[in-house]
Amino acid sequence: MSKSATSGKRPTLKDVAAVAKVDPSLVSRVVNDDRRVAIPEQTRARVLAAIEQVGYRKNLVAHGLRTGRTSLIGYVVPDLSNPSYWPIIDGARERAREFGYTILVASQPDEPGSATAYRRLLDEGRVDGLLLASAIIGDEGTAAMFESGGGPVVVVNRRVPGAAAAVIPDDEAASRLAASHLAELGHRRCAIVTGPPQLETTVRRREAFDEALKEAGLPPALAVAAPGWTAADGRAVAPAVLEAGVTAVFATAGQVHVGLMTAAAAAGVAIPGRLSVIALNDTPMNEFTTPPTTAIRMPLSRLGAAAVDLLLARLRGESEDVPEVVGDPPPELVLRESTTQSFD
Repeated sequence: MSKSATSGKRPTLKDVAAVAKVDPSLVSRVVNDDRRVAIPEQTRARVLAAIEQVGYRKNLVAHGLRTGRTSLIGYVVPDLSNPSYWPIIDGARERAREFGYTILVASQPDEPGSATAYRRLLDEGRVDGLLLASAIIGDEGTAAMFESGGGPVVVVNRRVPGAAAAVIPDDEAASRLAASHLAELGHRRCAIVTGPPQLETTVRRREAFDEALKEAGLPPALAVAAPGWTAADGRAVAPAVLEAGVTAVFATAGQVHVGLMTAAAAAGVAIPGRLSVIALNDTPMNEFTTPPTTAIRMPLSRLGAAAVDLLLARLRGESEDVPEVVGDPPPELVLRESTTQSFD
């Protein structure tokens, strides 16, 4: 252990350099993830081990004054009650920690004018960059935010017109997988319950689901747009599904399937006997619904990590500004008890 670590003084870059037997400037490059100069992986590993040994931690105040950086990343989501966001946040937080950053999570509804709050965080220097999972189609404030490349902002889980950088899951593959599952079970009259119709994710999921149904020789799905992502939103639109005579439904937004299933039980509609239900984004809650919900598992943690990688690349000036589709691992069908063969 270094002298600084044992004397009670804050360990410095020089202390790390002495243990790793390298120049302090090289330690600084490793600490700040400066990729402009190639550092052999063995040397990088030796420096990281030395950092851990002496207990070095970046002085964020001094670092911020010197570089104009805060080592903070803002992550804005529409609704923290949606459990689909939790693994994305966890993935982002773990990846950010690897590079000395902290994630600050905030909730901001998808509504016109909400982009002003995001922009202020950047303009006032409160964060170094933004991960933005809350941006709607056609919002003038959002469009203005992305003018001239948009700065250190990465859109997560959706595409937004004008946004240069985005990471999205392979929603199309997930929707096709859900449609194929229902078609194989013999369902010919399907519905899709989505989130608000103005969201880009809603459009992609609905179109891919219908395309897969068409390939299976089936008519387009009855499309029902829920006003939000909660179980209450699912219960609110349940009559439109239950009264339509469909035998299967693909719920693509948050926890709407929970409200839909609750409403079906109250109406005496047996699941899966009379109505099969499959949800997008598998969460732990799906094991505890009645019956447990068949769902599509997505690489949500990987999505959060990829968003941080892209944001840090933008901060270093290395981003190619190409929307990244995170499809590894690919969507996976998790079979439970809420889907079965159609008896229609």
